[in-house]
Amino acid sequence: MQKPQIEQEVVLSCSSKYAYDAWLDSNTHGAMIGAEAEVEPKVGGEFSIWDGYLVGKTLELHSNPLKIVQSWRDTSSGWPD
Repeated sequence: MQKPQIEQEVVLSCSSKYAYDAWLDSNTHGAMIGAEAEVEPKVGGEFSIWDGYLVGKTLELHSNPLKIVQSWRDTSSGWPD
């Protein structure tokens, strides 16, 4: 059975380079969301935000064009793996 996929696209009022770098930096990401963020900024790197409420892994990083692909999991909802 193929896992369902959710895609989201958001328009931000900053440069794409700023958003890309901020998303992969623990301190800046935490400042953006107003909570703790731990981000390993590499392919295969894991992340955890909001005290582990959301966790995941970075699957792809692209520099031209800038693109981040991640898997996400909501640990609080009881969703199956």
